[in-house]
Amino acid sequence: PSPPIARERIGEVREIFAQLARGIAALHEHRILHRDIKPSNILVTPEGRVVLLDFGLIAELSGEETRSKRKSSLIGTLWYMSPEQTARHPLSEASDWYSMGVILYEVLTGVHPFRDLSLHALLYNRPVPPPPLDLVPHLPPELSALAIGLLALDPSRRPKFPEIMTALLATAAGGRRAGAGRRGKKTPFVGRSEIVARLHEHFEEARKGAGRLVVLHGTSGIGKTALLTRFLEEIRRRPDTLILEGRCFERERLPFKTLDGVIDRLSLALDALSPLERHTLFPEDIGSLSRLFPVLRRLPVIAEDTGMAEIPDARELRRRGFAALKTLLFRLARRRGIVVAIDDLQWGDVDSLLFLLESLLPPDPVPMLLLLVHRTEERDRSPALGQLLRFRKDFPLSAVEIELPPLSEEEAVRLVEEHLGEGKGIDAARLVRESRGSPFFLHEFLRDIEEGGGRKEGMPSG
Repeated sequence: PSPPIARERIGEVREIFAQLARGIAALHEHRILHRDIKPSNILVTPEGRVVLLDFGLIAELSGEETRSKRKSSLIGTLWYMSPEQTARHPLSEASDWYSMGVILYEVLTGVHPFRDLSLHALLYNRPVPPPPLDLVPHLPPELSALAIGLLALDPSRRPKFPEIMTALLATAAGGRRAGAGRRGKKTPFVGRSEIVARLHEHFEEARKGAGRLVVLHGTSGIGKTALLTRFLEEIRRRPDTLILEGRCFERERLPFKTLDGVIDRLSLALDALSPLERHTLFPEDIGSLSRLFPVLRRLPVIAEDTGMAEIPDARELRRRGFAALKTLLFRLARRRGIVVAIDDLQWGDVDSLLFLLESLLPPDPVPMLLLLVHRTEERDRSPALGQLLRFRKDFPLSAVEIELPPLSEEEAVRLVEEHLGEGKGIDAARLVRESRGSPFFLHEFLRDIEEGGGRKEGMPSG
């Protein structure tokens, strides 16, 4: 058995499984079952992108209830198969979700849920395992409940995609939590309180009616994501706020990838609406929006309220879909404060960025805070950042640019002391000088010292 997931890495687990769930849902949207979801078929790239591999056992869904009519063969990987798959019963989307549930359980607890079962029991008398929370007390209850729900013996009782995403995105960032290091040590958040306070002020200004664009940038490793996460955690504590956040990945090849996470979170908010709220908030052309972002078509509240007319011209579909999205955001923003936050914009797409920027233009600018975060050094290479610069020159936007500076010496010393504690024989001042105020490099030095690879007088060896 492996150790259970560390408390500090739960945010990372949320991000990885949210990406995996979106990939599985995309297959199902195209009427495809994977049928062999297991750890060795899931790749997490160094950039944090999740890739689902090995489509050698895929099958087409059919039937009125999206169930395979044919009796399935016993194919796949036994320890990750659903009960209906091992029994050779017809399969559905729920069968793939079961396999993901086995992996989630294993990641959360460090043990396979059926590690002690005999082959006969696994095939013919499979139990429901104890909740992960019983084994790992620091787990969030909603993640424990999700894992157990996905392992329900009755496929109809397993959570569906919207419920899965609700549980995975139930807290904060949906991306890596502030300071989650790759070995699980949490980074203390120090300094930058003045910048966080300014972001709160811009949020209040945005709510007054005109919206506000804030561009936060800094060099790689300077702490942009940690600051963004801290700000969003504070905003999330306020009543009547909606946070729609996304993160771009360098090698991701999705249409409108900048809006991918934003639409995921928007779909969860829409799913929670009452019928009356839907009636007053949904634009007439919600069908175009759901064609542009198919994940919305999985929500009953959208499927019930929209006719899915064909729009053969891609540019016209994009125009109508984005117009519907702006109307929806505008109506939502009149009821609650909205923050749209995009991290790593340097890897974003131009079309999504233009939509977000144009949403702040008159007439009817969306009264939201649009917070765009990017690496300073990518300005000359990134098409998205080039478009951002041109747009700001051509159109009058209420925009603020914040460059995140290196940690001050006082802040860096405080980070060292909070990470290692005082009186550890560490030359904090030297660490600060060598790291040049970069939280990333300072962290790497501290981690090396903690793990025994560094010299006690201050710097890591090598």
